[in-house]
This record gives sequence, C-alpha cells and structure tokens, in this order.
Amino acid sequence: MAYLNFEFGPGAGVASAPTPTAGLDPLERQIVLLSRGDGVRSVQSRRRYDWVLNLIYGFNSARSLADQKLEALRRYAVLRRLHGDHMAPEEVDQVRAAGFAPSKLANLHRMVDPWRAPRQRHQILQQSLTILAMGVLGALLFPSISDSVGDELIAVLLIGVAFVTSLPLLLAGDGRR
Repeated sequence: MAYLNFEFGPGAGVASAPTPTAGLDPLERQIVLLSRGDGVRSVQSRRRYDWVLNLIYGFNSARSLADQKLEALRRYAVLRRLHGDHMAPEEVDQVRAAGFAPSKLANLHRMVDPWRAPRQRHQILQQSLTILAMGVLGALLFPSISDSVGDELIAVLLIGVAFVTSLPLLLAGDGRR
C-alpha cells in the first residue's frame, strides 16, 4: 500500500514507500514502543512475594495491560527483543490467537529487531568471573568472619546474605533485566 506525498516541490504527488510499521495501527505501535523498557520479569506471572523484592531490591514488576490483545502484543514484543527467534512456540501461538496476522508480526519484527542487543561471549565470561571471584572472596573471608562471630553457621549465613545482596548490583550492567 502506498501513500501519496502531497507536499509541493520536486516529486510532488509521487507515491512514497510505506513505513516499516504500516501493518500496525498507532495504538499497537505505541504499545510496542512502551514495551522497549520492559524486562523479562514483566512478562512473568506475578508472585505473592514480589512486593518484598520491590521493597528490598527495587525491582518493579510491570502490571499487565487491561486489553488482552494488546497485552499479548506487549509480551511478544518484549520476548522478541530479549530472545529473538528463540522464544517458546506457545508465545507465538498466543499472539496469533489474539488476532495478529503474520504480516503484522513481520512488521513488529522489523520494528523491534534493531533494539536487540545480542549477548556477547565476553559479557557471559565477565559475569561468570564475577560470580567466581565473589565465591573465592567468600571462601577467603570465611575463617576471619567465623573467628570474629564465633560460629561457623552464622559466618556462612553472613557470607550468603552478602553474596545474594551484592550479586544483582554487580550484574546490573547487563541491561536485559
């Protein structure tokens, strides 16, 4: 489908190429744009203790949209951005069942794919080395902590709490939430 260019000047009245998101209506495009900031936690089902994680770590779990069709589109856009073609077939079936034709999904792919940031091997290696370094640090600090506390079990619990608390902060630069 082509659109006429009604501007004056050279090429006036010449049909212009359609926009890459021509198959999506404006509200659907807006939902896809809003999904750009959502992480994988926003598509997971809400749990009873999410408020505790929000209170302690500052995680915000996104609420689902009231319109089920738009929520399916948002979920699909988030998963496409984060996982690419490697998403569960149930998600593709769900968005198609919501009424999105393959042509609309192709337009969504063209809109979302430039936002994808592929995980590089060095990022995975860096995260693995960070976890390993924290484990070695905990093992080195264990004797001094257990001596100062007086109980080995309490020392293990303190090191575990420090590990669990600091790990999300150290790996926060991942950007994939």
